[in-house]
Amino acid sequence: MFGLFNRGKRPELKPIDWHPKLDEALLYWNKGEWSKLSDLLANLSNNSQFSLLQSIGNNSELDVIVGKFPDTPFAYTILGAVQVMWAWRHRGFGRGNEVDDERWEPFFNNLVKAYNNLLQSIELQPENSVAYSYFIRAATGLGDDYSVEIEPSARKLLQLKDPPMEGLCFAMQALSPKWHGDLETMYGYVAAVERQKEIHPSRLSLIARAQIENWLWEVFREEDEEKDLKTDFYFTQSQVVEKIVQANQKFNDEMIANKSSQKDEAAIWFAHNNLGCALYRAGQYKLAAAHIDALQDHPGEWPWVYNMGSPVAPSWPDLRKQVGLSKYITP
Repeated sequence: MFGLFNRGKRPELKPIDWHPKLDEALLYWNKGEWSKLSDLLANLSNNSQFSLLQSIGNNSELDVIVGKFPDTPFAYTILGAVQVMWAWRHRGFGRGNEVDDERWEPFFNNLVKAYNNLLQSIELQPENSVAYSYFIRAATGLGDDYSVEIEPSARKLLQLKDPPMEGLCFAMQALSPKWHGDLETMYGYVAAVERQKEIHPSRLSLIARAQIENWLWEVFREEDEEKDLKTDFYFTQSQVVEKIVQANQKFNDEMIANKSSQKDEAAIWFAHNNLGCALYRAGQYKLAAAHIDALQDHPGEWPWVYNMGSPVAPSWPDLRKQVGLSKYITP
C-alpha cells in the first residue's frame, strides 16, 4: 500500500492530525515569524499546506492573540485556517444539542474572525484553493446568512487547480443534509469531483466518505438520540459495500497508473483515512487493514472519531488488532 511519511516502531501515536513539518511550523507560529511560516507552506503541495494548517490549529494554544501580521494572502489564510480549527476545538465532538452552552460563544467568535480573514485572502488571491477550503468550513459552521456562500464556493473550489482533498470533503459535508444541503446535492458534488480526473486519485475516496456522511444522516435524524453509531445497519447493505469496495479499487488502479500522484503524501493520507474507515465499517477488514497499516502512528481524527470517539489514539491499537494487524507498529 502507498506509504506515508516515516514508518517505524513507536510507543505512542503522533499528535492529533500530525504533519512532518508541525514542530517547525509551531515554532514560527509561536514566534510570529510570518515570513518563515509562509515560506514553509509555499514549498508544500496544496494538500500538504491544508494538512499543516490543520495540524497547527489542532496543536497550538487556543485563542492566542495575534499581533500585527503582513497584509498577504498567506498570512490571512494561515490565521483564518487556524481560527477555523480553534472554533471546532471549542465546540467539541457530538450533536449540536450535546454541546455545552458555554462552548458556543468562542465557537462562533472564532468562525466570524476566520470567515473575514479567509475572505480577505480570497480577495487578494482568487485562485487560493486552501483559503477557499477553510472558508467553506467557516461558512458551514456559521450557517444562516453565511450559508449562501457555500454552494458557489464549492463550485469554485472544484474549478481551481489541485484543490485539497480535505477542502473538497468540507464542501461535500456542507452540501449534505446534516448541514445545509440534501443527499442529491451531496452525491452530485461527489460525482462531479470523481469526473475531474486531473485531481489526485484520492478524490475517489470521497465516494467512500459520502457513504459515511449518509450513514451519519440516517443515524442522527433518528428520534432516539441514544441510538448507538456502532450498532447501525447502514453498512450491511450490499449496494453500500459495493460502492466502497469499487471506490477502493479505482483509487488503487489510478495510483498505480499515475506514479507522480504517489508523491503527494498528504492526499494519500486523506485516502487512507477515509477508505480505511469506510471499509472497516463495511466489514471489509482485509482491505481496510492495508490503509490502517499505512497510517501507522498518525491516523487522522476524522472520520475515525465516528467509530472510536475523540481522541482516536487510545483505541487505535485495538482497531489494528481487530483487522488482523499487530497492535504494535513495526517498520
